Amino acid sequence: ESNDRLDIVSLDFNRRIFVGQELQKQSLREVSDRSRSTASPQNIWITGASGTGKSYLVEHVFGDEPFFCSGKFESHISGSSSRPYAALIDALSMLCGTFAAKKSNFKIKLESDQKAVLVAAIPNADKVIAPDQVLPSKVAECMLSWGFERLKTSILSFLKALCDQMEDEENIIFWIDDLHWADKDSLRMIQSIVKCVEEAALGSFVFVGSFRDNELEANSMLTQITSTNNTEAQRSTVIPISDLASNDVNRLICTLLDASQERCQPFTDLVHSKTGGNGMFVMRLLRSLFQKKYIYFSVRSYQWEWDLEKIRMEDISENIVEHITANLEELPETTQNVLKVASCFGSRVDLGVLSNFVHFWSQEQANERLLLETLKPAVDIGLIDINKETSRFKFSHDRCQQAAYEMICTERLRQTLHLQIGRKLLEDLPRQLFTQERWYLLLTADQLNRGRNLIETNVEKISLIELNLSAGRSAIKSNACVLALSFLRSGAALLDESAWSSNYQLTLNVFNELAKAQFINGDIDSCLKTIQLIYLNARSVDDKIETQFIHCEALLGSERLQDALGVIKKILKELGHPKLPNNPGLVHIVSGIMKVKRALPESDDAILNAPEMTNRRLMTIQRHLSSLVPVVYFLNKQELIPVITSRLMLLSLQHGVSQYTPLSLSLFAFSMTAAMDFALCNRLTNLATRMLIERFKEDARTGIVIYCVLGHIRTPLHQCLDNMMKIWKLAFATGDMLHAGKSVGLYCGTYYNCGLPLQPLFNDLENFHSHLLKYNQLLMEPILQVTKRCLETLMDKRTLESLNDGKGQTGSALSAMMNSFETMKVCFILDDLQNAVHHAKPIWPGHILKALTPYVCEYHCFSALVALDWWRQTKKSKYKRRFRERYNKIAKYTSKDYINCLHMKALLDAEKCVSKKGSKENEVRSAYDMAVANASRCGFTHYTAIANERAGKYCLSRGDSFWGEYYIGRAIQRYEDWGAVKKVKLMNKTYKFLDCRNPTSSCMLQRGNLKGRVRFDNDTT
Repeated sequence: ESNDRLDIVSLDFNRRIFVGQELQKQSLREVSDRSRSTASPQNIWITGASGTGKSYLVEHVFGDEPFFCSGKFESHISGSSSRPYAALIDALSMLCGTFAAKKSNFKIKLESDQKAVLVAAIPNADKVIAPDQVLPSKVAECMLSWGFERLKTSILSFLKALCDQMEDEENIIFWIDDLHWADKDSLRMIQSIVKCVEEAALGSFVFVGSFRDNELEANSMLTQITSTNNTEAQRSTVIPISDLASNDVNRLICTLLDASQERCQPFTDLVHSKTGGNGMFVMRLLRSLFQKKYIYFSVRSYQWEWDLEKIRMEDISENIVEHITANLEELPETTQNVLKVASCFGSRVDLGVLSNFVHFWSQEQANERLLLETLKPAVDIGLIDINKETSRFKFSHDRCQQAAYEMICTERLRQTLHLQIGRKLLEDLPRQLFTQERWYLLLTADQLNRGRNLIETNVEKISLIELNLSAGRSAIKSNACVLALSFLRSGAALLDESAWSSNYQLTLNVFNELAKAQFINGDIDSCLKTIQLIYLNARSVDDKIETQFIHCEALLGSERLQDALGVIKKILKELGHPKLPNNPGLVHIVSGIMKVKRALPESDDAILNAPEMTNRRLMTIQRHLSSLVPVVYFLNKQELIPVITSRLMLLSLQHGVSQYTPLSLSLFAFSMTAAMDFALCNRLTNLATRMLIERFKEDARTGIVIYCVLGHIRTPLHQCLDNMMKIWKLAFATGDMLHAGKSVGLYCGTYYNCGLPLQPLFNDLENFHSHLLKYNQLLMEPILQVTKRCLETLMDKRTLESLNDGKGQTGSALSAMMNSFETMKVCFILDDLQNAVHHAKPIWPGHILKALTPYVCEYHCFSALVALDWWRQTKKSKYKRRFRERYNKIAKYTSKDYINCLHMKALLDAEKCVSKKGSKENEVRSAYDMAVANASRCGFTHYTAIANERAGKYCLSRGDSFWGEYYIGRAIQRYEDWGAVKKVKLMNKTYKFLDCRNPTSSCMLQRGNLKGRVRFDNDTT
């Protein structure tokens, strides 16, 4: 029998044989063709268990595409997650290289800061970015540290620029493999790319994600991403992959052994019964049988033969990992040892790094040649692949890595090996950091952390704590916040109770960074516990400064306003700042403002060129005072705002400017709006803007006041929305989640008051709400919920009764008043006057919104309309006084050239004309026409609708059905444009006796008494 075998003939197990999955292959090609032909983006999700051939399918179909790029996440079995966004960065780097080779003249045109981020984050990005437009590395590094949102925006802009360069019948195939191993930061980035595809924001772009759906939890982040696809637009396709059928296994064996199907069928049945048709298991089993010479080339028959009886007798495990482990155990001991060490790094490792550990299994000097010789047996049986060009080693499948790692018998031995690897890496760390290899730092810390339980000496523990601190800070700079939290927790776990006395500064730094990471990740409760620990052990006021900043932000974000007020007052007292009055009177307010005006130079340049503040304690006081303004605002203690802002201004005017001076200028300008000193307000706002541009970096905290709170004073309200979104993005980019939440609240409220279509705002609210809850930012949550309930009511998604019952009314004093105001507004629009009055009574005293925010005039106008209608119904004079008070407020604003309430004054003027004795119908209609014109010209659709509706009611009350029908028809049309479905239904029911569907019906055009009067229409404005 042995003479019949020709052992020199070998089977080519590296040969690519594709069998089965024909439908899946066809689906992939159809989606790709659809993307090419229509230049539209597509999402493809390929799901299936391990070894079913997901990766092989993608490579088979797309591997030859000219713009194919790929990245692969590594398993967390032995700790290989130390490179943030690893798979995404690999794919983007590969894409840059492809573009540089195929479109050599192409250069991306992006904003300079985005280019800096891309060059700092992605290898090869400089090949597609003009060198003269790349910022210096230090600036790029700074911008990269601005946060996840900046990195996300840069990558999405980058992908869009690449897609714009694709020609007809070209598309980008962007494949990310093993998504089930992806970290949360990477999944957030992938979610953004997927969303852009669903919204068709990218051109000829196909995102392909493959993962093991059988290993995911039902509520995992990846499950949520893949289950919310825009299938209606046919931009998302799910392709499940299953094990091979028996006939497919038969075709595979026939192709490999060059034999007929009938002859291979018994062998196929045996292989399929052992492997279940798992593609990888089938190939591993066939290779193993060939190694054991159960498959051989026969000299007599001159074909491949197999010993079926011996194969049946062989003890073959039906578990793939056990089978691979058995293959590993047959390798030489030195090869096994190398694979054990390699498995501790993950599925891939540089040969140069691995060669440093030759001494673990050999007495010879470390070198790659010896390493390659040692690994050859594993290469021969297909367990690993080695790319000699890139000097990269990788396991052929993560199951192979898992099997090699599990060969390290006990957990203690694994920890020992990780510790030895970490120590060796630590020796080379200074040289690697000198060459800016940040990933090496994270890898070293990760390896040592896995063996930290075996560290005995205090010196080595301290060294590891310092390493975790550096790794945590580095991860935050890389926008990998979850990874940063992991490192900092590991560092904190190594500190014992005596650390505060024996290593005070290191302990303080670790817990400060830990509190920051917990806050960024939205773990507010843990953050507050860490802060209390720092307070308990801090030795001085200066040592608590950074902690106090985080504390205030955490309390504000979680809407613990009273706690925040108490903490800030306590901090200011510790810093030696004079106590703030609990209930400041007019004397306190006026004296503070006069001191500022006396100290304010006449020339703006005198402030811009003032020396910088050097006293760190005074700068700390400035920051805490500025944090106090939103606290008292939301607690509705607005009489404190001018007192606080006056002190802020005096600190800058008397002691020099600091990074908080632009904020001080803008906050004092905000307090001046209550006194309607718009000239000073505009001067200080412009000065703050110039100072940000010329001396300091723009930040969300100051930007909110300048662009969101004060922008409406100088520009039309609609034009403020883009700036509010700009601040939202900046806050997210810098990790300032508190001010991201504030900008969202202002944006949603301003959009709502602009009278723009309600449905887009409703969609935005859902998106904003999920973002803020993810980071436990609850300050604006009640106000957003109020807006959402009002939208649902107007859009007929909620009953008016459920809006009036008051359920869900939580939050600060300001939130409660905003709830009353917004509910009053909706009740008034939906003709529920009694409930409108009920909700108006708590806010009629006038203590709400003293400073001029984008909501103030809206409040005054609707309060005036409710009071006027209730006076007309009850004839009680106090309600007429309410109307006059609100009217006078709006009249005063318009007299100061405030442009965003001109349409409101015109509407109230029309109402005054109605109430005026002796007013003629033509005069009243002209007044309403003026109100309609003002609202329509400025784009306030809801005010256009309200003015038309009230004009129509007036005309109908006077018996003029023609003009009544005309105005009511226009009102219905405008309410429909706005999206107020419930109001449209209500008006159609109330005025069903009128022909209001077409406001420009032929009967009106035939009437001769129009006399050429111009009618204003929102569509023609």
